[in-house]
Amino acid sequence: MIKITLAAAIALALIPHAVRYYAFPRDRLIQIAKQCETDSDKLTASDAAEWTEAHNGGTNNPYRAQRDARVEVCIKPDGWCSLGDDRPAFSNPAMFAPRDPVARALYRWRYADESGIVCHD
Repeated sequence: MIKITLAAAIALALIPHAVRYYAFPRDRLIQIAKQCETDSDKLTASDAAEWTEAHNGGTNNPYRAQRDARVEVCIKPDGWCSLGDDRPAFSNPAMFAPRDPVARALYRWRYADESGIVCHD
C-alpha cells in the first residue's frame, strides 16, 4: 500500500512537468512569453517612446533590445532555453525549446523542426 501511495504521489508531482513540456509545450511557451513581454513592456514603454520621439522613429531603438533581453531572461526560468544568441526574444516559439533533453527531442519531432536544436543559456 505504501508503494502505491508513493507512486501516486510521484505521478501527481510530475503531471505539471509533463503537461508543460510534453503535452502542450508550445501553448505553455506562448503563454509565458506573452506574460514576459507584457511585464517587460511595462518597464520599457515610456523610455522607448521617448527615444522614438527624440530620434524621429529610428529603427535601432536601444530600449527594444533591452526589452527583448528582459523577455528572454524571464522565459528561461520557466524551463526553456534560447536557441541562439543572435535571435530576438519575441514570443515566437521557434526561438526557444525545452531544457529537458527528452522533451526537447519530442518538441523537435512534434513541430517538424529540421534544424539542430542547440540550447544557449
